[in-house]
Amino acid sequence: MNDPNGLVRHAGEYHLFYQHNPFGDAWGHMSWGHAVSRDLLAWEELPVAIPEAGGEMVFSGSAVMGGERMVAIYTGVRGERQVQCLAFSDDRGRTFTRYAGNPVLDIGSTDFRDPKVFAHDGGWVMAVALSLEHTIRLYRSEDLVAWTPLSDFTWPVEGAWECPDLFALDGRWVLIVSVQTHVYYWVGDFDGQRFTASTEPRLVDHGPDFYAAQTWDGRFLIAWMNHWEYARGRECRSFMTVPRELSLRGDALIQRPVCGGDVVRDGELEEVFEDGGARTISTVWRR
Repeated sequence: MNDPNGLVRHAGEYHLFYQHNPFGDAWGHMSWGHAVSRDLLAWEELPVAIPEAGGEMVFSGSAVMGGERMVAIYTGVRGERQVQCLAFSDDRGRTFTRYAGNPVLDIGSTDFRDPKVFAHDGGWVMAVALSLEHTIRLYRSEDLVAWTPLSDFTWPVEGAWECPDLFALDGRWVLIVSVQTHVYYWVGDFDGQRFTASTEPRLVDHGPDFYAAQTWDGRFLIAWMNHWEYARGRECRSFMTVPRELSLRGDALIQRPVCGGDVVRDGELEEVFEDGGARTISTVWRR
């Protein structure tokens, strides 16, 4: 397993879809695995939700609720071409039907992936990575089918850009992007057309086992607990991190692990990390 996908909450369940090979312990046959939880701690693993089919692998993406219907927006891959596709579920994410009009977005690219879609101003906004161009492109749609480009966000951070997540938090906007072996965030503003950063990029996590981070509605965050450089070198291949509750302190992203009642909630220790001149405050939690 690798990237978390389709993080959505519905009918009291937190849904965690994820990149998954149902047929082996090496990367391939990419499909969406599925697990659900009511407290982000105890998870029930469910059957594969969106399997590879018809020569199309199912890469990373997101999910939204359109009334009682769950809509998955994912990157479909045939050969090397990467396009954005839809699938629908009317049974709380247990099974999905691919949209007959797929793909809904195709720019003819081999590195165009990981759509994160969220509701905004009566419609939908998609943040998607043009991976090798170091760019996150924003699109808007009224129906999840027809997409119009809004703007591009880029920064001189080298590496393959993946798995964007743009969300509102404590009156500001945060953009998270995974770049090859690290996850960065910017704090800024989104006016419905363009995200404008007011900070330099900062690391979400300073450890090596943290990638492809995504949120449930910008409140709780989870990531793939592994690392590109050695993901193929372990017998046990990949976990998810403990979910974290997010908040902002000034321009710093504060993260509190969701660990139950035996964890100190008013952090006894604080460490300040200096990263390229950016000051990141991290609370250290102790049992």
